[in-house]
Amino acid sequence: MSIEIKALNKKYGNFTALHEIDLVIPEGELVALLGPSGSGKTTLLRIIGGMEIPDSGNVLFGGEAEAQRKIAAPRIGFVFQNYALFRHMTVFDNVAFGLKVRPRRLRPSKKEIRVKVAELLKLVQLEGLENRYPDQLSGGQRQRVALARALAIEPQVLLLDEPFGALDAKVRQELRRWLRQLHHELDITTIFVTHDQEEALEVADQVVVMNQGKVEQVGTPWEVYQQPANPFVYQFLGQVNQVRGRIQDGKAKFDSLEWDLSGYHHPDGKECIAFVRPHEVEITTEPAAQRLQARVTQVYPVGARVRLEVEIKGNSVPIEVDITEEYWQQSGLAQNRSVFIAFKKPRIFIEGSGFVDLDISDGSFLSENLSTNKRVHIS
Repeated sequence: MSIEIKALNKKYGNFTALHEIDLVIPEGELVALLGPSGSGKTTLLRIIGGMEIPDSGNVLFGGEAEAQRKIAAPRIGFVFQNYALFRHMTVFDNVAFGLKVRPRRLRPSKKEIRVKVAELLKLVQLEGLENRYPDQLSGGQRQRVALARALAIEPQVLLLDEPFGALDAKVRQELRRWLRQLHHELDITTIFVTHDQEEALEVADQVVVMNQGKVEQVGTPWEVYQQPANPFVYQFLGQVNQVRGRIQDGKAKFDSLEWDLSGYHHPDGKECIAFVRPHEVEITTEPAAQRLQARVTQVYPVGARVRLEVEIKGNSVPIEVDITEEYWQQSGLAQNRSVFIAFKKPRIFIEGSGFVDLDISDGSFLSENLSTNKRVHIS
């Protein structure tokens, strides 16, 4: 079932939780609502689920406003972060609960319920645990029981609020892969809330990045990570370095680094910021053109890679550089070593103009003025 959100607003006293939210979610999509605490993602999820009432705006399911669906309201399954299982009920009874409380004319027979629960427990890989109680299960198992209970009513829309937030890192990673596989098997329109960037990028078909009650960007995981719409999205999604410079003589200048912006008309003296990911920084011990002199201040081995922090003149925040362990061993890059760095794929942000992508091979620009529209469609 598709979901369309139109001009949604919600306030709690003087606090604006949601401001003019417009969003279209096609049927069968797995969508992540991603953002920091207080960005409005859980409020939006609860309004979609009918647990909160917006101050203004509409939620349409399959093209029809929720308020108009009096006869055939959409079936919505909800999975909470804290599982919300009935502790006095067995796994079987928890999963069967939504079926047993249906009106008599819609309630399946006891045999049909047993068959349905058995199918769901097999689906969530919990066969043989139907007689256990929640306290006898691990966190990952309880979360799968909660998901099976939500699926028992055969929902048209599945909503998950920080579903893996209470689990340890290893279990969380296993359940992410499992959820994505399960979603593609069931093909249910699914929306999940998370503040974990890695989780959103790994699991979702589409990511909705939110901040302060607004949608900052919507796109595929690749789009929001590789082509952030604004500095907030860039900084929120993964590690990123920022180097401040100024426009001078039609060029973006950062100490000894400069790039031609002659295709655009920006006034001299205007501040600009170069954004570049740690793996997009090239580091050597040899000086060359278009390199900044720096000094290694910290070295952190991280698994198969090594992260360096380097200090450059005029930048108060260290620059992070990711290199392979092999290169680190060969280059002898140690603390206090003098080095030279270059940016492979910088994106230059100019206030009022947006981003300029640079092709380092010839110094020319590729695109600029990436911005979010007020109304966003996921396609």
